Amino acid sequence: MFHCAVLTGNGSNALELIGLIIVFILILFATYYTSRWVAKNGVNLQHSGNIEIVETYRLSQTKYLQIIKVGQNRYFLISVAKENVSFISEIMEEDIDLTRYINQKNQNNDFSDVLKKMLKKNK
Repeated sequence: MFHCAVLTGNGSNALELIGLIIVFILILFATYYTSRWVAKNGVNLQHSGNIEIVETYRLSQTKYLQIIKVGQNRYFLISVAKENVSFISEIMEEDIDLTRYINQKNQNNDFSDVLKKMLKKNK
């Protein structure tokens, strides 16, 4: 009798483990598809068509310099801090190297592509 109870206990533990693994896999799938949806919709919200961030340079934990494009070809340098944003100056398009910005705009930033690039870098 005692031997049977132990086997039954192990069987239920195995079923619990299988259940937890299934729940874990479901959570992974839900996380994957949710992050894809948020990334796709988040990008659409950030790019209204009239204002784009061309480049960001980090000065400290909470302070940045940013070059932003407004409209078709007007560029501005702004400072972004924790509590405020300040205009510094307008920049002429010919004074900016836009090759990196144009390349990033033309790329498809799919997570799998970014992961492959990171794995190649670490080799």
